[in-house]
Amino acid sequence: MKHRHWSRLALVALAAAACGDAAAPAAATPGPAAAATAYLQARAAAVTAADPATMLAPWVAPGARFAGTERAIARGTALRAAQQGHRIDVVSSDVVVISTTVGDAGTTAIVKAHVITTTVWRPSTMVPSTEASGMDHDVSLELIDGTWRVVGDSYYDVVAPSDLEAAGASPGTVRAAAKKLERASSRTREATPVVGRRWVADAANARRYNDILLYSRGACAAYADYYALSYCPTYVRFGADCANFASQAARQGKMPVAGGTARTARTRPATTATA
Repeated sequence: MKHRHWSRLALVALAAAACGDAAAPAAATPGPAAAATAYLQARAAAVTAADPATMLAPWVAPGARFAGTERAIARGTALRAAQQGHRIDVVSSDVVVISTTVGDAGTTAIVKAHVITTTVWRPSTMVPSTEASGMDHDVSLELIDGTWRVVGDSYYDVVAPSDLEAAGASPGTVRAAAKKLERASSRTREATPVVGRRWVADAANARRYNDILLYSRGACAAYADYYALSYCPTYVRFGADCANFASQAARQGKMPVAGGTARTARTRPATTATA
């Protein structure tokens, strides 16, 4: 083959390669939902990380005020477990994005997500144990230099003040976290109507025999199945509070409610407490 033929073939090959490069799509920047998911997964993994800040940094906006609190909570979770004689082996999370709302300018977003966090830990007996809890997060993001970064994370976690205290946070920071929970618990919410009735049925304070007969185990089980991985909007959202969830399910089955306050309930003889 003559030299000019080789030259022509080389030019054709170079042109084809250039076209291929031009046609190859650029790597897509993760959207707000994907960025929020990655942040929430990193937030769980930060508990066992040597440096929680390094784990969170790729997803958090530089200088974000909430980042320091999240780093302290991660450290405090591990330290509080150590104080109880527990060693945390791994913390993982399953994230379900509920909704994504992008601002009109396209540079801000709020991602609502439900997170199931699973912790595997070992007590002093070295027998591994696993526990899981669910929590709703409202993650705020901004598009910074073409990348979605987290600028805020709103949620209600009943152990956050304890984690912050264990991490050595200032008394003011711990009090602020506690007051946030107090404000949430004092809110009054309307029950959500479902098929012409309320999820939370009124029950008389007196425990009558007829009430016991009318208790619906099926309604209790149905409520527990329906809200196992979400949260009923009738109630204030807390973190790992399985007793509260069980009470919600029992109340849906119209279990009689004992009268009095929490204090009188604790001092009432066990034989007269609500079963």
